[in-house]
Amino acid sequence: MDFERIKFQLCFKLSDCCMNTDRICNTFKVSWSTGAKRLWTNQSFNIINTGTITVSLSQGGGKLDVLLNGNHTFSVTQGEIRSQTFEDLQSLEVRCADEAGICRGEYHLSLHQKHAVPFTFKEDTLECYLVDSSGEKLERDI
Repeated sequence: MDFERIKFQLCFKLSDCCMNTDRICNTFKVSWSTGAKRLWTNQSFNIINTGTITVSLSQGGGKLDVLLNGNHTFSVTQGEIRSQTFEDLQSLEVRCADEAGICRGEYHLSLHQKHAVPFTFKEDTLECYLVDSSGEKLERDI
């Protein structure tokens, strides 16, 4: 038997247990004179957020800048709706780009959150066994 080809395989998947989805929607009002307005911030550093953001501008003479993680990502003008898919979202901000006075609109976040959970288990809940190169369990005591 070639022992270099034997590997350990866990009998469960950890990745299936730690994903959930949140949907956050709200309106905003931001003045050109106040600069960027933070609409959402990731409060948990052990959560990775991916998903889609949709922003629309219902009032404002110029354009509205959308900033993800502090970086300008896209802009919308009055009556326009724009969506963007993202990875690792930490913050969402908007700002009136032109001296247009007040910008009003709404945003929708669809967040898929993967939790970075430390792996812990009880001694009697883990089953390990040896497998061959095709993944078949070897009939052998460890």
